[in-house]
Amino acid sequence: MTPEKENSSHYFWCVSHPLNSVLADPAVKEEYYSQQKRVISEDVEMMVAQQEAIDTFGTNVTNIMIKHDIGVAAARRIMTRLLEQQEQGLAIGDGR
Repeated sequence: MTPEKENSSHYFWCVSHPLNSVLADPAVKEEYYSQQKRVISEDVEMMVAQQEAIDTFGTNVTNIMIKHDIGVAAARRIMTRLLEQQEQGLAIGDGR
């Protein structure tokens, strides 16, 4: 996903598969790609709904984390720490 403007983005995607796989059959290949497009369209629907929520309620909201968000939460903590270090003029990794 690549931001375009404040409230829009470009969503690039691709699908790969091994050569000489079952996808060599055109009917199987078409069904495979059809399913992939369906998955991507679900992502797009969610992103549109998220943008509508941001447009309606703004970004000053409380995040509700579930156990599956542990990786996202860790990444946010790391990014917050790095941004704070950058603002303080510290080199990355200094001043844990």
